[in-house]
Amino acid sequence: MAIKLFQSQTSMFCEKVRIVFALKKVPYEIIDVRKDDRKSLLEYTNQRKVPTVNYNGECVIDSTVISARLEKDNPANSIYPEGAANKGLCLALEDWSDEVLILANHAMRRTETPEARQKAEAQWAA
Repeated sequence: MAIKLFQSQTSMFCEKVRIVFALKKVPYEIIDVRKDDRKSLLEYTNQRKVPTVNYNGECVIDSTVISARLEKDNPANSIYPEGAANKGLCLALEDWSDEVLILANHAMRRTETPEARQKAEAQWAA
């Protein structure tokens, strides 16, 4: 059975998963949920969150969970540094990036004028 990635091309969480697939050299099929207004995703999962993977019949949701699953099943070209402490730090930084930096990223991406961008930058620099 093929692996299917339900994704949006502009999502940085989906980009993270695509990078892990590439590093692991794992073949997969892309289902762009924007093309069908997420109907395919809703039919498969009954929820709207991307990335979601049909992993050989198993539904796996969330970029961190998907990445960890790919690492577990395909340990070559590890996405984590060696050593438990280094891996723990890596996972903590990933979580911080996913939960905190995403807010700054969204604020910056939504700006339409140079003034609005400066305001968003000032907010996140404080």
